[in-house]
Amino acid sequence: MRSRADAGNGWASRRLAELLAVHGSLDELHARAENGSRSAMEQLIDLAAERGDLDELRTRADAGDYYAAGRLAELLAERGDLDAAVNVLRAELDTDDFLASERLAGLLAEHGDLDKLRARADAGNDADAERLADPLVRRGDLDELRARADVGDYASGIQLAKLLAGRGELDEAAQVMIDAADTGRGGCQASC
Repeated sequence: MRSRADAGNGWASRRLAELLAVHGSLDELHARAENGSRSAMEQLIDLAAERGDLDELRTRADAGDYYAAGRLAELLAERGDLDAAVNVLRAELDTDDFLASERLAGLLAEHGDLDKLRARADAGNDADAERLADPLVRRGDLDELRARADVGDYASGIQLAKLLAGRGELDEAAQVMIDAADTGRGGCQASC
């Protein structure tokens, strides 16, 4: 497997890095990471996260490693420090990194911070709008779903339509779906 990984086989590189991590072959894992193996680097980051090594994760995140930034943000959020998690992801967010935006939306939703989700959704962030719609559905908040759908929030429109259909209000659900499709978002354009 080493020869395949060394020849650039991505699958072999990932599997080898996983095996090295499982078997505690950290010297070889470090060597491979230093020689440019992204799979080895990610395994080292995962091990740091498992140990709760915030310093190592922060050092790697500060050096521009998006994977380390994501793992650090997750760990901080798990420890209840959502503000610090948001700050870690802020550099990625400033570069319009979709993955960082998804991570942040997930963290905010997971920790029930609807105010921050709402603010980011109102600013046009689709990932946050999608994550905001789910708790609104769980709360049965038809008014906010309807208000968001009325201003073009595709995710809220779809969730509102599902809620209405579940209540037997099929005509209104169909109209909400048509209106959502007319926004041209969510993969549906005029040719749908």
